[in-house]
Amino acid sequence: MRFTRLKRNLVLFLFAALGSAALLLFLYNATLTVEYEEQKTVLPGIDTVPREYWEELGQKKIFWGHRELGDDIIEGIKEVRQKYDFIKLNIVETTDPAAFEQPIFAHAELGTCVYPLTKIDAFTRVLEEGVGEKIDIALLKFCYGDFRWESNSEQTWERYKQMMNNLKEKYPNVQFIHVTAPICTRPLRGRTIVREFIKYLVGRPTIWADNAKRQSYNNWLTTTFANSEPVFDLAKVESVGQEGFRSYVTYEGEKVYVLAPGLAMSVGNINIPGSRHIAEQLLICLANTAGIPKSSAHP
Repeated sequence: MRFTRLKRNLVLFLFAALGSAALLLFLYNATLTVEYEEQKTVLPGIDTVPREYWEELGQKKIFWGHRELGDDIIEGIKEVRQKYDFIKLNIVETTDPAAFEQPIFAHAELGTCVYPLTKIDAFTRVLEEGVGEKIDIALLKFCYGDFRWESNSEQTWERYKQMMNNLKEKYPNVQFIHVTAPICTRPLRGRTIVREFIKYLVGRPTIWADNAKRQSYNNWLTTTFANSEPVFDLAKVESVGQEGFRSYVTYEGEKVYVLAPGLAMSVGNINIPGSRHIAEQLLICLANTAGIPKSSAHP
């Protein structure tokens, strides 16, 4: 009799625990709901760029420093290049100054993920070791992992501005393109969902807190440079899905943009359509930068 009562209490406890877990998971899942803006965001197409701009781009010497996500975008650029025969880029992974004796779109992985200052230092070093004197266009992309809720994004921003001021003074003929930090989407796979769920249970900031930190950095960058120098708004491009609507969540009463789920392979990585989507917009930014004289485009 006593054993039967103990067994019954154990079953009731398990049912209660499972019910509580299910309720918590339901509440947590509600915090992950991705919303979409009602108004479409129209991004430019390849054909909106004058053909002579593409010809100019093919004659430029470009250096792009990146890390995570960068290789996926490079693959997307190669696919777009195959589709449009008037896009002629000599894509090479290198930091060797000797490679810049001819038109080139050079790229390289720089620094260490989660440590954005290492990327700033590496980008500066590449230019100062000879590349800066030979290139026409340069840009540096951070990773989404460089900006998390606990990151010192203010320090990264100040160091980035200082780097850019120094490099622009040292290489006045180089057109620098500023790139916003990439953003993440909701967890799509089991392990990530469990990890974020545990954060939610113990009261730690979740993935949306990380995105809010990225958005703060991006707001500083676009506010500072968008009206005077070229900006590739990677975060904006990532948030625009294939249907043309921007994806966002409401976090602490604020609209925080997220990587469109249809472009995502995982929380922060893009799928093949996503790599082509971003590659097209990066190419358009590069072509416009190459085609418009620096002095007239950015007084």
